Amino acid sequence: MVSVLLFVILLNISVSLQSSYDDNLSDILSRLEKLEKQNREKDAAISTLLEKTKYCPTSYLGRDNETNQRIKKAFSNPISAGLLPAFHTRLSRDLTNVGTGQPIVFDLETLDTTNSYEPNSGIFTVPMNGIYVFYWNLLTNQASGMDTTLMSTHGPLGFGFVSHAENWENGGNLIVAKLTTGTHVWVKKADKYGDFLHERFSTFSGYLIQETD
Repeated sequence: MVSVLLFVILLNISVSLQSSYDDNLSDILSRLEKLEKQNREKDAAISTLLEKTKYCPTSYLGRDNETNQRIKKAFSNPISAGLLPAFHTRLSRDLTNVGTGQPIVFDLETLDTTNSYEPNSGIFTVPMNGIYVFYWNLLTNQASGMDTTLMSTHGPLGFGFVSHAENWENGGNLIVAKLTTGTHVWVKKADKYGDFLHERFSTFSGYLIQETD
């Protein structure tokens, strides 16, 4: 009788342990299934992001230097960043022997938000259709008055004049013009008179005031 009772007790204990084991195992399997589902969802999300950024310019970084420079220039373009085109330049040194019809190359940029001004040629390339303001100021010595023209791809936009003086003299002009994308704008010496420009006070600048169609 005692042995039967002991058997029954042990059987109940075994059943209880098995039931508890089954419950724990079921709970573990359920958690594993949830983790696997979460991992699948994360993998899918990562795949989607990779597909969306497949053609992002940053994926090309590490190629040749020329490509990298173009990418960096594109990223610095404020047209895509919501800024407006604007530039300001001056001479880095006194300019002498300026030839008739020669572009005055303001070679020191202090501002160029859209990388549209070329300091090696003195040419500003209009980056977007709009109404622009341009201003140039020239400082000459007592022997060098100078006529200048603000030129564009389509012809003159305006004229400036620095008269002869006993000492230093400055002059230029401010022009407002409606221009289209790709138009080149620069300042040139208009005639044979004058062959000296002072570096710090000879400047050329421009900016967009209104975008147009």
